[in-house]
Amino acid sequence: PSLSRENSSTRGDRSSVVTNTVRGKSAVVSQRTGPIHVRFESEPEGAGISINGYPMKTPTPMAAMLLSGGSSEIEIEHEAHKKKTVLKVRPIPDLDLTVFVKLEK
Repeated sequence: PSLSRENSSTRGDRSSVVTNTVRGKSAVVSQRTGPIHVRFESEPEGAGISINGYPMKTPTPMAAMLLSGGSSEIEIEHEAHKKKTVLKVRPIPDLDLTVFVKLEK
């Protein structure tokens, strides 16, 4: 099957439109690029959070903007817990994301 691809971008909304044509049928997929709103929660609340090595000023619960198209390393720790939680988060455009971590003692 033949596959043709056209890319165009819209300046105002930071999005790109991709059109795929297979066997004469077209499908248009809109992909938003740029920052994605991600909410972070923990049990217990009040945990410190670092994103890609940068400590955030606000403890959990909190929200941050992460870039789509790649993963971010998240570190969550609480003074009452010895163990730090490290995870990778890869936001998906047009999807609300909440990351909840139950911290272990």
